[in-house]
Amino acid sequence: MGKTKSEKASSTGTSCGERYCLKKGDKSELIREINIRLAGFGGNVPTNEFTDRTEKMIKQFQRDYMKVTETGKVCGNVLRAIDDFSIKFDIGTTFWNQLKCSCKTKGQETTSKLRKIKEKNKCNGFGDHTGKGTYKDTPHVEANHNYEYPGIHRSLLFGIKALKFYFSKQTTYTIDLISSGYRCRFKNYNTTNHQGKAIDIQFSKDSDPIRYEKKGNLPKLRDIRDEFYIKYFGAQKNWPDDDKFSIEPIDLLYDKKGNVRYDHTFSWIHIDVREFKAIYFENKYFCKDSNGLNGKNIMILAQELGFKNTCDCFSSFTTNKPQVNNSNCTIYKVFEKERYEFYDEFGSTAINTVKNIGKSNKFKGLYMVAQRCQENGFNKEVPNNNPM
Repeated sequence: MGKTKSEKASSTGTSCGERYCLKKGDKSELIREINIRLAGFGGNVPTNEFTDRTEKMIKQFQRDYMKVTETGKVCGNVLRAIDDFSIKFDIGTTFWNQLKCSCKTKGQETTSKLRKIKEKNKCNGFGDHTGKGTYKDTPHVEANHNYEYPGIHRSLLFGIKALKFYFSKQTTYTIDLISSGYRCRFKNYNTTNHQGKAIDIQFSKDSDPIRYEKKGNLPKLRDIRDEFYIKYFGAQKNWPDDDKFSIEPIDLLYDKKGNVRYDHTFSWIHIDVREFKAIYFENKYFCKDSNGLNGKNIMILAQELGFKNTCDCFSSFTTNKPQVNNSNCTIYKVFEKERYEFYDEFGSTAINTVKNIGKSNKFKGLYMVAQRCQENGFNKEVPNNNPM
């Protein structure tokens, strides 16, 4: 029995005609992982469903990161780009150290404001994972939950990766440091957001640090909030709606005694996931290090979950047009035509060759092809210098 058109396309490593692309309405653990890793592109929750939000998220990623036509569907090139993004904008050692709880009484008997009992501080940098199902006040909502989660929420950390990407596209603002990551109860704050659900970041504008209690900080912070967190993350001001990233109010206020109030931010931006629904606070969504955050490359994960045909599809690149040649030179145009014919033949041969070699050598093979194309000076316009 002959193969269908889409099956033939898949076997040659080109577009599958959307036969194997992930799209709205699909469900799988791969989709859950995509929703986590691209959470900073419009905002999303770690569901296993390909929802309207997922489609919008993919379109934003295709437009802003991949620079390809927006389809809202996931093919092999989207998966490759997710791995590329995750590696290039990873959370480094310095940030991980800043994320850890800096409580000073580790190993000592002490009393916290939240629980008001004397107990041993067993914080390991990310709390001691106690307090589940108990609340510091009513109503019994996540904002009052005493549970010290086992790390920082992965969706939040992948959001920070997206923030790093968008900051790399401009030169006015820079990300300086994480001023507050995990805070166990022995840090003696009255809030629980920072027990795995929140991150505070400080910035500079034109190399001038945004610090201290200054009214002049506020317009800068609001600009960062509006032009990055809200525009790209889909974050909300305050905490009105479920399943969204939330931004603490920005202002410099004082109480009746003249003490600065810390329920507003004046030299940092606070983002949290506390309004996510309870199903998105399972322990599996939290991590303490790069291995826990990144896990396996999503291409490998997709293969293991049975999405080999999706991995082999290159549909996102089919809409890009060759570079136009405005030369009037007849000889040049003949030569150019011959090079395009060679390019098409070489690309098809290379794909078939790479498909038949061992997994460990596939990326080496693709890299060799791309390098040869680059060295030959062939400037046919292809996204990300993909030779296929």
